[in-house]
Amino acid sequence: MRITAIIGALFAVSVTVLTLTTSVVYAHFLGYDSVDDCEIRWEDDTGYDTERIAAIDIWDDLKGDDDCVDIVPDTLNTVADLEWKDKYRPDVNWPGLYEPQNLTDHIILNIYYMNQYSSCS
Repeated sequence: MRITAIIGALFAVSVTVLTLTTSVVYAHFLGYDSVDDCEIRWEDDTGYDTERIAAIDIWDDLKGDDDCVDIVPDTLNTVADLEWKDKYRPDVNWPGLYEPQNLTDHIILNIYYMNQYSSCS
């Protein structure tokens, strides 16, 4: 169960990423991603900061020394590419979901599932 929360958040983050290497493209095949100039600027409207931090740390570890895509907080002088949000959805089977939007994409963390996990999960 605890790995499911990290996998859900990591999946939501990884779907937003254009590429892991120059030869393997993921979200780009779907026709959308949150990558803007080799980075994803995010803003936070979630109560699951521990999970958000863990997902970004896992992404940073996976990409290694390759500076392909950095996931960094939004600032006053940048535009957010991604927003972390919470929703209570007991009617679905996902703990995390990527929603592409016209301007700022969303990662939705499902309160129904996320509250079943410990914060370390």
